[in-house]
Amino acid sequence: MVGVITFDKENISHRIFKANLDKADIVKIIKVGNNLEVELNTGEKIVLDDYFLGEKPKELVLETANQQYFLVNFQEFNAEGVATKVDYLGINDFQDYLSEGQSTVAPTWAWVATALSIIGIAASAGSSRGQHSNNENNNENNEDKTGPIIKYDILDNSHIQISTDEASQIVILDANGLQIGSGEINQAGNIEITLTRPLQDNEVITITATDNTGNKTTELVNVGDVTDPLVEVNIIDNSTIQIISNEVGSQVEIKDETGKIIGEGVVDSNGQVSINIDELLNDGDTIVVNVTDNAGNNTTEVIVVGDVTAPIISAEIKDADTVEIKSNEAGTVEITDSDGHIIGRGFATGHDAVNDIQLDRPLADGEIIIVTVIDASDNHQHMQLTAGDVTAPHFVTAEVNESGTTLTITYNETIDSSNLPVADDFIVTVGGIVVNVVGINVSGQDVILTLSQAVTAGQNVQVSYTDPSVNNDSNAIQDIVGNDASDLSSTLVNNNSTVATADSIAPQLQSVEVNPAGQLVFHYNETLDGNNPPNANDFSITVNGQTITPSSISVIGNNVFLSFIPAIGIGQSVTYSY
Repeated sequence: MVGVITFDKENISHRIFKANLDKADIVKIIKVGNNLEVELNTGEKIVLDDYFLGEKPKELVLETANQQYFLVNFQEFNAEGVATKVDYLGINDFQDYLSEGQSTVAPTWAWVATALSIIGIAASAGSSRGQHSNNENNNENNEDKTGPIIKYDILDNSHIQISTDEASQIVILDANGLQIGSGEINQAGNIEITLTRPLQDNEVITITATDNTGNKTTELVNVGDVTDPLVEVNIIDNSTIQIISNEVGSQVEIKDETGKIIGEGVVDSNGQVSINIDELLNDGDTIVVNVTDNAGNNTTEVIVVGDVTAPIISAEIKDADTVEIKSNEAGTVEITDSDGHIIGRGFATGHDAVNDIQLDRPLADGEIIIVTVIDASDNHQHMQLTAGDVTAPHFVTAEVNESGTTLTITYNETIDSSNLPVADDFIVTVGGIVVNVVGINVSGQDVILTLSQAVTAGQNVQVSYTDPSVNNDSNAIQDIVGNDASDLSSTLVNNNSTVATADSIAPQLQSVEVNPAGQLVFHYNETLDGNNPPNANDFSITVNGQTITPSSISVIGNNVFLSFIPAIGIGQSVTYSY
């Protein structure tokens, strides 16, 4: 609900508005244009129309549930028009206040009692907490019946500066009525009081000043934000500092040890800010971090910089499975691929010692990797490497040429022709029998072995190769950058030889007969050499017990023909041997 009070804009009289409220009922008082708006904790709002218009004053008086009266005295408004400092001045007798006001201000203003406007907003039940200001004049017959005028400044959560216009005893109570501070001003002036305990944000305290005649002035004060920000300083690296604070919107200022500002920022809605400073930090530097919240509370942290220097590293890809690392300081090593997957871990021993890091998988030619060394202070150093030719040659096939004199082993890439393997690295078997390698030659992707004897058609040929060591050897089957081919287990070779197999088995006699022509015929199991027949003396022949000598010998196909003069007759007995 909104209550609006309107009066003449000419402001021909001094007006006093009385509201039936406790101070605890008020959430906020704000100046909106020429109007005064009072927002209540019930959600209701009082609007005093044209309160600030004209030269004649308007005053707002609160009447509490226990019939205490307070004059609302506005001391300060912020840029948004919100009253940030309000004094509640106690009125001992409201009617007397009206009559005194008439005699005090006349003839400047004409006070009209009937001009008093009553704002009927009922105070919430139980809202009076006994903490309201009250100006008490203990000696009404004394001419000094006015309490001291109090001004105060909350310096921080432990110190309050109070000034009065006359000598006064100062007492400060918390909301529970416990005294948390006191002091004495001997004459008009000020005093800084150190409290017996720190204040909490938005705590309500009571400040009472009592002059020498016993007149009191009481101020009920909401101390607002009086707590210094909580601050955590994290030095990320030598150029980045992270500040974490519980006070969003706090201003952050970073200075070096000479007092030069090297970084500034504002704590964001997540309670942190990362600041890239203007100059690089060195190990052992001193920096000063100031964090100031929106209420002016400040926290200062003096930080001695630890190890903020990243390791100095070098790295080299030795082969598809190994990366060589050097670092000036000890640290853990992580190697990641272009997708961010870790493919190798290890440790750098520092002092630029060489450390080999074995990868979890072989690298591919042209692959990009990131080498990271992290020292004991979590400083990271990164280095990007691109793999060259790190893949060893792979066996494709092997074959014997048509002449049967060479065996060629083919790989998937060009082979180094200047640093050849040795003959003892190979084993060649033909028909299960080892054949010596008497020459080695490389042409493009081929390793050509010259054999000590020709392979004939149809023979079973196998070849194996043994790499001299697990390292990249100077003499081995290797590509042009020195990647050694791996061992080749005994592998069947394609035999393209057209060389006939030699006949090493003697002809076998099948039968012997005398043909109708009286010739003695020897039948064999294979074709015989007709150009080189045996001699007649190689045979022993008897006919009817008489030794006879063949007159001629001829070889036709599988048969050997022995002719006699006279020819062997029918019914004669014949014996033979060869």
